Amino acid sequence: MYFRRMQKVQEIHQQSLTQLLQVYSKNEAESILSIIWEELAGWGRAQRVLNNNEVVDNAVLKRYNSIIEELLTEKPLQQVLGYADFYDNRFRVNEHTLIPRPETEELVAMIIADYKGKRGLKVLDIGTGTGCIAISLALNLPDSKVTAVDISMGALAMAKENAKDLNALVEFKELDILAVVEREALGQFDIIVSNPPYVRESEKAMMRKNVLDYEPHTALFVKDEDPLLFYEAISTFAKQHLNEGGGLYFETNQYLEKELSELIDKKEFKEYTLSKDLSDNFRMLKAFV
Repeated sequence: MYFRRMQKVQEIHQQSLTQLLQVYSKNEAESILSIIWEELAGWGRAQRVLNNNEVVDNAVLKRYNSIIEELLTEKPLQQVLGYADFYDNRFRVNEHTLIPRPETEELVAMIIADYKGKRGLKVLDIGTGTGCIAISLALNLPDSKVTAVDISMGALAMAKENAKDLNALVEFKELDILAVVEREALGQFDIIVSNPPYVRESEKAMMRKNVLDYEPHTALFVKDEDPLLFYEAISTFAKQHLNEGGGLYFETNQYLEKELSELIDKKEFKEYTLSKDLSDNFRMLKAFV
C-alpha cells in the first residue's frame, strides 16, 4: 500500500501500524513508527499526536512510503535508515556489519567503568564490525591507543567511516584472529575485547528473518560441533598478549555459560566473572591475567 498525497498524519500512522503488525508485535511496530516520525519530521510521540490532523508533506510522504515498503520485507529498521544509535553516538551500518545492540553497550559500559581514570591504555577490539566497541572506547578512555581488527573488508570500510564521523582515533586492520601467525604480530595490550560469532547453527530456527536475511552470517554463526571456536582462539591469544593485570572482555552466548566457564578455567586466568545483561541473560565475561 502506498499512501496518497493530501493524507493526514493520523490516517497514515494508523494504516502503517496495521501494515507493520503483519511482521512485528504491536510494541515493536509502534516503536518503529515513532522512530520514523522522529527521523522524517523531527517529532517525538507526543508531538506526532499533536500534529495528527496535519497533511503530510509530499517529500516526507515519498520517503515514508519507501521506508514502510522496505520494513515489510523485514529488513531491519537500522539498515533501512542506514544507522544505529550506540552509546550516545550514531553509527553507520550496512549489510557487512552486525547492527549494534543494547547488550553490547552494556559490555562497553563495563569496560569504561573498570578503567575509569586510567590513561594511555592499549586496547584491541577483535571482530570490530561497525567499530562501535573500539570507537566508543577510544572516545571514553583518554589517550588510549585502540586497534580494531576484522576479517571483512566491507565491515572495516564502514568502521573507518564511523571513526572519521565521530573523530575517534582507531587503527583498523584486516585480520583473521584464527590465523595464529598473523595475530602474533599484533603486540601487547591492556584490554582485549570481542563480540565474536557465537550463535550455533542449530539456533537459527529461533531467529527472525530480519537477522537471518540481512545480517552477515560470518559475524553471527559458528558450527554446533565447535561453538567456542573463537573464544578458544581469543582467550589463548589474550593469555599471551595481555599485560600484567590486563583484562579480557567477551560478549557471550547465554546458552553456553557452563562451557565457556570451563574453557576460561582451563586457561588459568587469575580471576573471571560472568555477568547478566538487563534481560537477565548471561551475556558478558571478563577475565584478568
